[in-house]
Amino acid sequence: MKQIAWGTSKLLWLQLTFGAPVKWEYVVDDFTDQKCFFGIPVRRSEALKSEVPGTFEITVFAVSSSSIAGILRRLAEFGFIYGAQVRLYSDLFSREFSAAVGHQLGWRPDPSLFRFATAFTLNARTPLHTTICGTWLVLEAMKHFQNSPGDIAEVGAYEGGNALCVLQSPAWRDDQRRYYVFDSFEGFPDLSAHDPRTFTAGDYATQKTFQEVKSQFAPFPEAHIVKGYVPQTFSAVPPDDKFAVVFYDCDLYQPALDTYEFFWDRLLEGGLILVHDYFAQPGGFEGVRKATDEFCVRKGVAPATFWQNTMAVIRKP
Repeated sequence: MKQIAWGTSKLLWLQLTFGAPVKWEYVVDDFTDQKCFFGIPVRRSEALKSEVPGTFEITVFAVSSSSIAGILRRLAEFGFIYGAQVRLYSDLFSREFSAAVGHQLGWRPDPSLFRFATAFTLNARTPLHTTICGTWLVLEAMKHFQNSPGDIAEVGAYEGGNALCVLQSPAWRDDQRRYYVFDSFEGFPDLSAHDPRTFTAGDYATQKTFQEVKSQFAPFPEAHIVKGYVPQTFSAVPPDDKFAVVFYDCDLYQPALDTYEFFWDRLLEGGLILVHDYFAQPGGFEGVRKATDEFCVRKGVAPATFWQNTMAVIRKP
């Protein structure tokens, strides 16, 4: 079976760098001028018209839910559909990711939560910028702490898609636990020398207003949406508040350090800091890994790492 990739993204780079060998015939991307991606020829989607049905499989490598939706729409124009000729990167990674979670965290991941993360990503009206396996790991963490005290914090939420997924999932218990959602909702602050030079302050600003983002969470009184930059925004947290899980997805070096420092003493024993973008392609958000490694060395802990969803997990002893 001929294997074709779609998307010159960091997820394909991760598969090529860390994953099991796959002979990719070529990679499809309609929005790049690259002729070659880490040794793989790059072609426009029109190339698929010459493929013989039943002789190939297409794997979609895209992170955001909106990008995945756009690619699946384009593939449908050729008569190719998800579940038949098409699969997602997360389908390719899921078995290896599940084994890594069992080995490093001692959990047995729930396949139904993977299905939920996939379905939510495919059908979400609010965009998700977390990988599908990343959302799966967040849901597993929520399930693990279902019967434990401690609040939840998500630092860097864009328009709140990942938090909405959690709050509607079977992994979330319906109680008085608070779910803090921190974001500037105005894009990046000033970047440090450890962050990509291709981005500037204001990038990744939301398309929705802050009030529009907040209104999405009206059915969830446990959600506390806090606008502001790290670390000043953390002043909204009561001094005696304790946390079970913190999910960091701000992409940048200094906010990562500030987040870890603020929440570490507030984490319960065994509590987790989940770090998105620990793995980044060259020239990407490599400052997150630098911040994470520096912090872990200072605290004398070793992070669990999962290239399949770009993430690391810092567990408090």
